[in-house]
Amino acid sequence: MKNKKIKIIKSYNLAWYDLEAPSDAEYQFLRQKFQFHPLDIADCVSPVQRPKIDEYDRYIFLIVRVPYYQKEEHVIGAVELDLFIGPDYIITVHQGKSATLNDFVRECRDYREIREKYFQFGAGFLVYEILNRMFHRCYSLLDGLSREIDQVENQMFKNQEREIVKKIAAIKRNIINFRKIMKAHPPVIKKLIASEKFFLNLNGARSNSKAILFDNILENVQDIWDILDGQTETISALETTNENLISHRLNEIMKTLTIVSSVLLPAALVTQVFGMSYGSAPLLSTSAGFLFVFLLIIFIPLLLVIIFKKKKWL
Repeated sequence: MKNKKIKIIKSYNLAWYDLEAPSDAEYQFLRQKFQFHPLDIADCVSPVQRPKIDEYDRYIFLIVRVPYYQKEEHVIGAVELDLFIGPDYIITVHQGKSATLNDFVRECRDYREIREKYFQFGAGFLVYEILNRMFHRCYSLLDGLSREIDQVENQMFKNQEREIVKKIAAIKRNIINFRKIMKAHPPVIKKLIASEKFFLNLNGARSNSKAILFDNILENVQDIWDILDGQTETISALETTNENLISHRLNEIMKTLTIVSSVLLPAALVTQVFGMSYGSAPLLSTSAGFLFVFLLIIFIPLLLVIIFKKKKWL
């Protein structure tokens, strides 16, 4: 069967079928050639929300979800990779969003040395390399989040507190998405390590070398989780600091407004008192009354300003 959407790479009696953005025709190819369980095919057709592993007599079905950065929306989403692992083949089903996976497929297809390097030790070693590359890509995303956090910290003390509220919210959303994607992987990888099917060591004999390889992926996942924990604590602390700075600025504004009101209130009161239309009101009948009232309006605010400064309220 010739199909441009199915890339077939063969070496050392191992075949890698890569299906990028498959249609019904490609799924029909999987049904007819490999007789996979219908529910596994259904999982490939419809996106799933968590990784999983199912072990059968003839093959292993594995789903992993790896973070990737959506440049248009500036959001971290999930790339789903579905793998069918058999004794002499592996099948990868994906939507082509992972540049890491696409590059590895191209390298194995175009370069015999790379193809032989990863195909000669069986399906397990090739699966390990695929997963290792995709999870290792997470570190560059984490570095990007760390740079964004550093930018927020640098801008926070430059009177840009309100502007970075949205930035903090965006970073927190990406960290939450990252954590949700990574959280469910350790149990799946542990089940993969415990499986006795189709995983050979470097000498072609079954041993604990498979566990050593996939333990490396498990350690990477744990390292990623630890970094995410650190970033979560850092961005939460920065958010608290930013809120405190905003609150402090608002308090200063309210303090200024209160002082202005306190200074102007006596003058307004004097104006209201002497503005009453009573013929017997004091000073209104004298020629110096206007001057006295004017000086009173000036003197009382100045006196309050002096008092506030002595009490260090200004």
